[in-house]
Amino acid sequence: MVDVDENDLRRARRWLARHRAPGREPSPLLTARLAVREQARQRLVVHLLVFGFLLIGFTLLREFVVDVSVRAGGTELMGPVLLAGAYLLMAGSSWWLSRWKRRAERSIAEGMPRRVAHSAVRSPGEVLGGPFLLAAGSTYIGGVALGLGMLLFSTSVVDRALGVIFAAGTLAVGVVAAVVAGEEVRRPALAEDDETLAVDDLLRTEDAHYIVPFPVLVALVASTSTHGAVEMTALLAFTLVTALLWTATYLREHRRPLARHATVDPR
Repeated sequence: MVDVDENDLRRARRWLARHRAPGREPSPLLTARLAVREQARQRLVVHLLVFGFLLIGFTLLREFVVDVSVRAGGTELMGPVLLAGAYLLMAGSSWWLSRWKRRAERSIAEGMPRRVAHSAVRSPGEVLGGPFLLAAGSTYIGGVALGLGMLLFSTSVVDRALGVIFAAGTLAVGVVAAVVAGEEVRRPALAEDDETLAVDDLLRTEDAHYIVPFPVLVALVASTSTHGAVEMTALLAFTLVTALLWTATYLREHRRPLARHATVDPR
């Protein structure tokens, strides 16, 4: 079992209160699992800070030390190259963090003397939820389509390069998100009784939504590098629509009520 402290216990109580179970004392299993998620969140923050420092450092290097540029036919392509690097780092970070969390959860499962499961298998739609599927489809499928549209119809070399990178990067992050969501749908329940099984249902949904929708942020950044007004408008519209969809998904799932119990099938 993961080592926990009083801060982890308070975090578990807040989680239960947020999901409309304020009078329930958190189980050691819930406390440990939320501690793992907090550690993963802290690692994500560290990764984002490292990305930011690398970007700032590279910008200062180009400005004051050495002139680094990437050109094709006289056109400066450093913006698209930086976008490609950012997407690569984002996809790698997301994948590494998902693997780290899975390993931590396996260590928790190995220390459990008894486990229970649902008497009936939950469908992917029940686990993921309609709002998430809408937001994810709009982000990843819509993002790839937007990038391909920029590649096919833009007249600027820079905009076409941005389109290729945006489509490929969105596809890569989308594959990572799909793999993580699929694993959460299929994984065995991590529960020891009906109450912790109900908790597992909520955590399963939260974990399936775990991957940060980076294409929303990338589209906003890419809109500042485009040469065409149509491309900039399309990227900004994509950012606005998908941001609203993800916000609605978060607000809906953030306070979803915790079921009193779940029907179990003891193993």
